[in-house]
Amino acid sequence: MQQLGSDFATSPYSPLPTDEPHIRLAILAPGDFNDVVVVSLKIEAFINEDATEYEALSYAWGTELSPSKALVEGVAMPMTANLDCALRYIRQPDTHRILCVEALCIN
Repeated sequence: MQQLGSDFATSPYSPLPTDEPHIRLAILAPGDFNDVVVVSLKIEAFINEDATEYEALSYAWGTELSPSKALVEGVAMPMTANLDCALRYIRQPDTHRILCVEALCIN
């Protein structure tokens, strides 16, 4: 199981370009249920002929924080218990999943 250290940067978010509408996508790294949730962020033009296909994950996330943190672009970030559970259940053991998750993609 991958462990989290304590000396991470303060924010995983880089600014979105302002020349046209863009979105952030979350790339959920493969892993087993008990592994650390690892996410990288990808910025993409909102209107793009060659747009990356993604799945949207959105619902009422609740307020209770998970005891685990997601590793987003190398930054340990708190997440709700519901989001933590959802990401662990939909994560594939050997394939990345590309998602739009409001709680992770919107800064």
